[in-house]
Amino acid sequence: MKVFAIIPLLLLPGALCAQPAQTAPAGGNAQTAEKTQQPVTREEQARLGWSRSNIVRVEANVDGSIFSTYDINKGLAPAIPQMIQSSRSEAEVLQKKADLEAKIKDALTDQQLLISEFKESGASVPRSVVAAEIEKRIKEFYNGDRTLYAGTLKRMGRTVLDDRREIEEWMIVDFMRRRFLRTNSEISPLQIQKYYNENKERYRQTESVGFRQITLFPGAAQTDADVRRIADEIISDVKAGKDFGELAKKYSKDDYRNDGGYAGIREVDKLNEKIAAALRETPDGGVTSPLDLTLAGGRLTLFIFKREEYRPAGYLQPEEVRDDIESQIVKDQNTIAQQELMERLREKYFVQYY
Repeated sequence: MKVFAIIPLLLLPGALCAQPAQTAPAGGNAQTAEKTQQPVTREEQARLGWSRSNIVRVEANVDGSIFSTYDINKGLAPAIPQMIQSSRSEAEVLQKKADLEAKIKDALTDQQLLISEFKESGASVPRSVVAAEIEKRIKEFYNGDRTLYAGTLKRMGRTVLDDRREIEEWMIVDFMRRRFLRTNSEISPLQIQKYYNENKERYRQTESVGFRQITLFPGAAQTDADVRRIADEIISDVKAGKDFGELAKKYSKDDYRNDGGYAGIREVDKLNEKIAAALRETPDGGVTSPLDLTLAGGRLTLFIFKREEYRPAGYLQPEEVRDDIESQIVKDQNTIAQQELMERLREKYFVQYY
């Protein structure tokens, strides 16, 4: 069964394929009218919907290459279940389906235009390169078993030649897209400073701190005195040069234990006031004294923190965010370049939607 055959069933065929009730012909008897007005069953509705969706229609002609509803539905079918789960109504499902169909149609058009441009240039993909890619995939996905590879394609209704052609087209499209991409090395310091000035608010940061922690509280056979003694031993070990992360793995009783106590970078104003004050006063690489954060009526709970890095409130400087700015400029420029390329190719080659 082709993939697209299941789509009407997933999209509530009873609602999508329901037929308008017919009225009795003038002069007809009541029995005939009643029979004519009987709605079809859900099974009949599903069958009608399945049949209609399996009428393969031509959707577009791109430089002489045709793609159909089948090609669109190959990309659409995997997304249908998630559409249904994330939608509040059938109308919302249908709208999402229509939006995705339009995107798939545009993507198929773009791919074919890139292939046409590649071929017009007189270029070609060496057969040896395609063969090497096929061998790579057979090893990676089929444990090197060519029989399994061919059998899988057959069950999918495809041949080795079909797969070879699709891989070759994928290579062409990938090459053509990369051909027009810019890289970070092409971005000048002047461009970086200009982007920073125009987007400075993006690089405002709140006061934040990165830290590790060790959490201690009494176990089943421990007393509060035992916990305080362990805390003192940890402080002594730290002063003796032992690694805080290893001590966290050994003693801590929280979810950060396996990560060596690393709790990430946190906004200071979202931390407990005692913790925030202690971390502000501790230098990078320093360790706090055990902090007693026992809740009223609760068991003794002690924390020991190591400050990894501190970030004051304010704007990050251009040199601190250079990589991010370069990547964003490249991304923006590549998006524009690709849009301009596809607009040019749509004007150059024949494109007809049906």
